[in-house]
Formats: sequence, C-alpha cells, structure tokens
Amino acid sequence: MTEQAWWQQHRVLLGEVLSASDSFILWRDINNIGATDPSVLLRLQQNPEFWNTVTHGLQTTFIITIGRIFDRSPRSYSIQKLLSKMTDHPQYFSKSSLEMRKRILANKGGVSWLPDYMNDVWVPSQVDLERLRDNIQPSIEKYEQIYQPIRNKLFAHRDMGLNTQMLLERSRISDIEHIIYTARDTLEAIHQLYVNGREPKLGVQQYNNESLTVETRRLLEGLIMAGSRVSRI
Repeated sequence: MTEQAWWQQHRVLLGEVLSASDSFILWRDINNIGATDPSVLLRLQQNPEFWNTVTHGLQTTFIITIGRIFDRSPRSYSIQKLLSKMTDHPQYFSKSSLEMRKRILANKGGVSWLPDYMNDVWVPSQVDLERLRDNIQPSIEKYEQIYQPIRNKLFAHRDMGLNTQMLLERSRISDIEHIIYTARDTLEAIHQLYVNGREPKLGVQQYNNESLTVETRRLLEGLIMAGSRVSRI
C-alpha cells in the first residue's frame, strides 16, 4: 500500500466515523428529548410509524457503519489496517515528509513561515505510534465481542430462531458512544499528526455535535407549536 492509498483509506474511515457519530447523536437526542418532554412525546406518538422508521433508520446506520469501520475482511477498509500500516511506516510522520507536504500544499502561496513552523512540530517515535494504535484496542474487542454479533445477526441479517433478548442483554448505549468517539478520537489524532505535526491528545476532545442537538430540539419543539396551531383551527 502506498502512502497516498493509506491516506485515502484514512479519509474514507474518517467519513464513516463522522456518519456513525451524527446518526448516533440524532438517534440518541430524539429518544432522550421524547423521554423527558411529555409534550414532545405526545407529538411523536401521534405519528408513530414515521418516527419509528426514522429512529430505526438512524440506529441501523450507526450499527452498520461501525461494522464497516472495524471490518477485518481482506478487501475492506478498516481502522485496524490503517493503524497497522501507520506503525509499519513511521517515515510518513517524519519532519522531512511533513515539510514536503506543507510545501506542496502551499504551492505558489509562499513558505517563508515554514522554517518557524517546522521548529515546533512533533515527530512520533515507533513507541508513540504503537501507543496510538493500541489505545483503540479495548473498543475493538468490545465491539467484536458484543456488538458485531448484533450487527451480523439482527441488522445485516435476521437469523432464524434468534433470541433477541439474549443477544442485546450486554449492550449499552454508553458503550456505543464510547466506541464511536474512540474511533473518531484516533482518526482525528492521526489527521492532526500527519497534516500538522501535532502531538495526539487522546480523550480530551468532546465530539458531541451541539449544533445537531440544537437543531433536533428545535425541530421537535416546532412539532409542538405546529400541533397547537392546528388544534386552534
């Protein structure tokens, strides 16, 4: 795999994790707002087929997308492959490689700023890259033990004689959130390291999409207002 192919793989996976993150947040917020606001719940219950379809679609999206992120199939993109190639090629993160990329991106814009910039970049050791790779391993293991069977037996396929309760009894919303956010944290850290030479700071960034949450609440509250206007006619 060339460096260009490796970086393209990163871009694909980052897009996947952003899709999983946003669909999870939207699914969570619709359920949470409906559960805590009786007026919203009443409006949702007036169109149950629509809202059940919407939330099921969102849930299917993030479950299937997480499966793609952690897919070990030989022909699939996966975060495991990305991280393995990252540790195999520490030269991708050398000062000289970063400087060359910055010069290419600057094109004709001038690079008088570049020497000072390069003085402050962080160059990872092999151990640093391995630590970045290993940080996500607990999330991979939890996904494969608990959530991959749910994805395979309930969402991607529907097994005959499936005991749904037994399959879901170990699942937790907080686990799904942690798995998605850990994957995103890892991919964002790689982006900052590769593009800007910044040292990874894992577990610091918050990935809740506040604007999406605000828009979701605004939409649901708008349903209440629309319902009030209709009832007065």
